[in-house]
Amino acid sequence: MLAVIQWRKGNWLDVHYRDVVDTYTNNLVVQTFRIVGADHHGSRFNCRGVDLYEVRDGLIACKDSFWKYIF
Repeated sequence: MLAVIQWRKGNWLDVHYRDVVDTYTNNLVVQTFRIVGADHHGSRFNCRGVDLYEVRDGLIACKDSFWKYIF
């Protein structure tokens, strides 16, 4: 995860997260969001995303992310 974050910091420009909503249950956190920005070539991106965090014994056990590009 840290490698991905470092890569994004070096390759993405003008990134903004919007419309962030967190929903919680006993063993699952669902986070929806919109992310807009540009890659290192200057190509713009606009995505809706959802992160699913499975929680076991009070710790994050698994994280899945899904993105849909909006054109």
